[in-house]
Amino acid sequence: MLAHGHSPNALSLDVLVATFQRAATLQRTITSLMSARVPDGLDVAVTVIQNDNDPATTRVLEAASRQYHPRLTWVREPMSGKSNAINTGIRSTHRHLVGIVDEDRKSTRLNSSHRCISYAVFCLKKK
Repeated sequence: MLAHGHSPNALSLDVLVATFQRAATLQRTITSLMSARVPDGLDVAVTVIQNDNDPATTRVLEAASRQYHPRLTWVREPMSGKSNAINTGIRSTHRHLVGIVDEDRKSTRLNSSHRCISYAVFCLKKK
């Protein structure tokens, strides 16, 4: 399951997900990310950046925030555009690494979440 204990020696990764009016897909993405296996020594959290005022998206994020607190955080970016949303997510994190996953995947398995975490681990091993 996502996010191991907060060890002082653990490296941390924040997976950013920008969303725009895709509540159903967003729910599947969050579920997939939260069930991703995380290697020892890596602390992983998810930040969702809401780039709309869609009530359905807000309901999904409110429920997910309660269910996955504190591993999932949620911020809003009022200026439209994915780059604005991602930049807001980057500014909001204090973690060592940042990964970006698209929320508009068609697959419920969301293989990209696992690749994002695996890639972060690969980069760390290269250091």
